Amino acid sequence: MSSNEGAPADGSGSGDGRRDQVRDMQGLLRLSIQHGTAEPADPGAPMDDERRQFLAAAMHHASSAIADALRTALAALAETDTERQLAALRVLRDHVDQVDVANDFEKMGGLAAVQPLLASADGEIRAEAAGVLGDMVQNNPQCQRAALAAGLLPQLLKVVQADPEPVPRVTALQAVSGLLRHYPPAQAVFCAQDGCTALVSAMQSGQPRMQTKAAFLLGTVCSESGELRRRALDVGLIEQVCGLLAAPHQSWHEHLLAALTVLAADGGRAAAECRRPELRLAQLLTVREQELKGLDEALEVLEHCRTLRQLCFSAEDEGER
Repeated sequence: MSSNEGAPADGSGSGDGRRDQVRDMQGLLRLSIQHGTAEPADPGAPMDDERRQFLAAAMHHASSAIADALRTALAALAETDTERQLAALRVLRDHVDQVDVANDFEKMGGLAAVQPLLASADGEIRAEAAGVLGDMVQNNPQCQRAALAAGLLPQLLKVVQADPEPVPRVTALQAVSGLLRHYPPAQAVFCAQDGCTALVSAMQSGQPRMQTKAAFLLGTVCSESGELRRRALDVGLIEQVCGLLAAPHQSWHEHLLAALTVLAADGGRAAAECRRPELRLAQLLTVREQELKGLDEALEVLEHCRTLRQLCFSAEDEGER
C-alpha cells in the first residue's frame, strides 16, 4: 500500500508532528521560536549550525507536507464520495491562498479537477469549489491565465446568476472578483459575456453580502477598464443603479455611489445619462445628504454625493430641480 492510500482526504495521517505544524511560513516561524529562544542574545550574530540545519529541515518538511496534502486532496476530488470531496476542498482552501502553492496545484491539474465541481448536485461542494478557485486566482497572474483559458469565467457567472442556493452564488462572485481584478484579458471576456447583467442580478438579490460584493466589484472593475465603463452605459447600468439607490439607504449603497462616480467622471454620455430627469438623481442626492448629514459612518457616502453633484449638476440645474 502506498503512503497515501487509505489516508484521509485532509492529509492528516500519521507522520512527523512538525510536518503537521508547518503548513506555511507563519507555522515555520512559530516552530522555529519553539525550537530555540524567541530572542537571541545577539540578534546580529550569525545563525549557528544547529539552528540553520533545523530551519532547512523544517522548510523541507513544510514543502513536503503541503505537496502531500495537495496530492491527497487531488485524489479525493476524483472520487464519488461527496464527504471526501468536501474535506479535500476544505484542505485546499487552507493552502491555495498562497501564490506558490496555488501555482503548484494548478500544474498538478488542480484547476481541471476543481472546476467541474461547480456543477455538483451538492451546494456545499459548489460553494467550496468556487472558494478554492477564487483563492487560486486572487492576485495570481499564472492562475488567472490558466482559469481564463479553461473557460472558468462564464461558468462562474452562471453560478452567480442561476445557482439555487445563496452561498455558492456569493463564493462564485468572490471568485469572479479575483479573476477580474488587475487582469484586463478577463475584464474583456467579462464584457463579452455581459457580466454587468450578472452584477445587477446580484445587486437585486436582496442578500446583503451578495449586494455588497457586487457593488464593490462594479466600482473596482469600472475604475480599471474603460471598455467596461462603455459597456455599462450600453446596457443601461446607470438607470439600474439609480433605481437601486432610490430604495431606503443601506450600507452597501456606498459602493453603488462610488461606482456611479467612476462612471460619471468620464463626462459626456455618462454625465448626460445621470442628468436624465426621470432618474431624479439630483433629488436623490439631496435627500441622501439630508438623511446622513453629521453621521461619522456616512462620510464616504456624503463625499460621493458631493462629487456626483459636481460632476453632473450645475448650480442652475440644481435650482431647476
